[in-house]
Amino acid sequence: MPDSHWDQLLEKVCAHEDTLEKLYTVLGEQFPDDGEFWNGLAQEERQHSAAFRQLKTALRTGALQLDESS
Repeated sequence: MPDSHWDQLLEKVCAHEDTLEKLYTVLGEQFPDDGEFWNGLAQEERQHSAAFRQLKTALRTGALQLDESS
């Protein structure tokens, strides 16, 4: 599935999650009084990105298949 639209879509989603993580990290540094809040959001984005990367790998290796017939 390396060239499929799902692979491309998941790559874009991962990039989006990574960008949000960076943004929240910067906001945590800029607003230390609210750092716990922003750092928590950054951690969530890291987790999202990791989950999407696992999904992408599962689709690539065939461990997971999507039914695109509907």
